[in-house]
Amino acid sequence: MNGDSSQFGKVLAEGDDLLLVHASKNGDVSAFEQLVKRYDRKLFRIAQSVTRNKEDSEDVVQETFLKAFQKLAEFREDSKLSTWLIRIALNHSLMKLRKQRSRREMSLDEDFQADGETVAPSPIDLCVGDLIRDL
Repeated sequence: MNGDSSQFGKVLAEGDDLLLVHASKNGDVSAFEQLVKRYDRKLFRIAQSVTRNKEDSEDVVQETFLKAFQKLAEFREDSKLSTWLIRIALNHSLMKLRKQRSRREMSLDEDFQADGETVAPSPIDLCVGDLIRDL
């Protein structure tokens, strides 16, 4: 009997999500706030597992809800809201990692210090560095 009631509660929660989505689509901001309260911790944990950084994870959650709010009319309801939100959060987390990785890579135009002298790296040095890093 206990298993049935927990499954029933889960169905109500999913149906409740759709009620909140419909209300949000009709301009009810408090309904969207309820969705934020319901999913913000879960999305934070998912972002944290990808970014490994608290501040980046907080940014990801904020960006996720902003994107979800902007695109709510496009939510087709053929999947669960949680699945849609998780996909948005994962995409934002991965984009954040890509941006950080591209910022860490050295530009051919940048100079670097070696023994007190400013030296421009050669393309060969950069290629060898990439090979070593990829090992």
